[in-house]
Amino acid sequence: MPRSDVDQGDGHAAALVAWSADVRAALRRLEPTQRSLVQLVYFERRTQRQAAAELDMAPRAASRSLANAMQTLALIMLAQGGQTPA
Repeated sequence: MPRSDVDQGDGHAAALVAWSADVRAALRRLEPTQRSLVQLVYFERRTQRQAAAELDMAPRAASRSLANAMQTLALIMLAQGGQTPA
């Protein structure tokens, strides 16, 4: 494999690692309940209803909190200049 192909792959991997670190830092800035909801729904693949039950929340409250969390994450990422990796 030519060296330029390796460099491109390494560059993409580095960008992905940097972006992942930005996402983790943004998640840490959420309120604990919001962070838990994001973790359960997006990373542990629970439904919003399952996540609400696990956190002892009303489903509507969990849905609202998750929507607020996602909006907050988007604003944090934009403020950090975070972009999705190419």
